[in-house]
Amino acid sequence: MIGIARFLQDIARAIWFSCALLALPVAAQVFTIADGNITTCTGAILDSGGQGGAGYSNNESFTATICSDLPGQSISLSFVTFNLSAAGTAPADNLMIYDGTSTADPLLGVFVGTQLQGQVVSASPFNASGCLTLVFTSNDNGTGVWAGAITCYTPCLPPTAIADMGEPAPALVCVGETVTFDCSASFAAPGYTIVQQEWDFFDGSTATGAVVNHAFAEPGQYVVQLTITDDNGCTNTNLVDLQVFVGTTPLFTGTTPDLSVCQGGTIDLIGVVAPVTWSALPTIDFGAGVYLPDNVGQTFSSQLTYDFFPPDQPSPM
Repeated sequence: MIGIARFLQDIARAIWFSCALLALPVAAQVFTIADGNITTCTGAILDSGGQGGAGYSNNESFTATICSDLPGQSISLSFVTFNLSAAGTAPADNLMIYDGTSTADPLLGVFVGTQLQGQVVSASPFNASGCLTLVFTSNDNGTGVWAGAITCYTPCLPPTAIADMGEPAPALVCVGETVTFDCSASFAAPGYTIVQQEWDFFDGSTATGAVVNHAFAEPGQYVVQLTITDDNGCTNTNLVDLQVFVGTTPLFTGTTPDLSVCQGGTIDLIGVVAPVTWSALPTIDFGAGVYLPDNVGQTFSSQLTYDFFPPDQPSPM
């Protein structure tokens, strides 16, 4: 029964590969991990079994570096199938992907099982080569199959948002007082141009433009944010955090009302000003739960966003 099941599985794999590869452009090339250095922007990379094959074999160790054949483009791999065997002694069959031309470059991940099924792995924007290096290793027990479509993309180097209000933050204003926001000093990565600036005033309203004016209708604290977009569709990753305090209107209850007095007469004037306190509870949002992988050889990565630091400053860590 096991032999029949494996035979049917191999047939299904062959049919699937044929259908998947037919979807590629006519000029697309089909490579395997055994081909080593690959230069293309259109094609597919498969395990050593190749097109229509039964998958990879035991005790394999292959390295392939994929680079773009178009200047300024970076490699992206979309894994249409990824089913590695988990049998045998550790380490399990795995695919390691490095962000560059060799294994000396940063490791993007060690992938096992079905982790990459339907996933996309791309060279990072700061990878000057735009290449990806793949290292596939299988142990002595159990085989599987994997394949990824090769495409190229223009790497996204985020622009830098710089904004001010013409006065030190926090700005102290009254209800209805106009504040001018200016992001003319913002800049895009070399070779690109900023095409859109969008302001979020944290009061439910937005505006677009390099220089905008805005008046707040309610007292309170507002942290204005800016999103800039360049002609590559990339947006800034830094926050500007322009803090605005809009004061409350005091109460004059008890102040002397209108009075009539003759010329030369004396009158006592009583002025009463009572401040109105504004307060708000802090917003606490820890987000959804984070599930950490516990498979052998599986890596976990997470990002921390720092704000309230000037652009291009070294990390506080």
